[in-house]
Amino acid sequence: MIIVCFYIFRICPPSLQAYLVKLVINEFKLLFQKSPEECGYRQQDKVFSPLKLMQTVTSKVNEICQRYLDNSRLALLPPPPSIPLPLTSSYAIKNRRRKMEDRSVVLHDLHTMFSIKNDSVVNYYAVFDGHAGQEAATYCAAHLHQYLVESSYYPLEPEFALRDAFHTTDKRFSEGDDTKNSGATAVCALLFDKTLYIAWAGDSQAALIKSGRGINLTIPHKPERPVSFLN
Repeated sequence: MIIVCFYIFRICPPSLQAYLVKLVINEFKLLFQKSPEECGYRQQDKVFSPLKLMQTVTSKVNEICQRYLDNSRLALLPPPPSIPLPLTSSYAIKNRRRKMEDRSVVLHDLHTMFSIKNDSVVNYYAVFDGHAGQEAATYCAAHLHQYLVESSYYPLEPEFALRDAFHTTDKRFSEGDDTKNSGATAVCALLFDKTLYIAWAGDSQAALIKSGRGINLTIPHKPERPVSFLN
């Protein structure tokens, strides 16, 4: 289970985000191994209590941030990536829906965040367009990057790792008991050093802007297309 902490991304300088999230993940894993119940894990049902899990993670975030208020410890943090992090922004419109069903994710310096021993600087971006509820988009936003870095193809074969992550996300979400009506389209961008990989499912699209002109990077999956399925 991988948890990315919302509060860190709200208030933390981008150059520190990945390392602090790494600390939260690693220390939460140690706590879970020592005392699963303290993390909200219900052994009998083999699931987490969402409220208890959130409280435990929030407490761990606060603990680590307080720790690095000490300038002597702050000076021990590793330097930021050698390649400057890209500038990003996001915008979403709910329209007339009762709730926002879409999700977007920005994860800079993915290898630091997930303790991947590889010298490349990798940034991950994704947009999930939910329909018939927010469950599918929320699940994808929380787990697709996890399944990506856990893939046996990653990091040596990013193309196959992305495909593998899409299949795993679809399979794991479909195994849920109360999520059958919800769905989502998806588009992901993986900036691997200076190489850009794009993966998508459904009609979510990505474009590359060059000299003021848009270059479409995706071909929407639609029912009339004979190859519109995951293979």
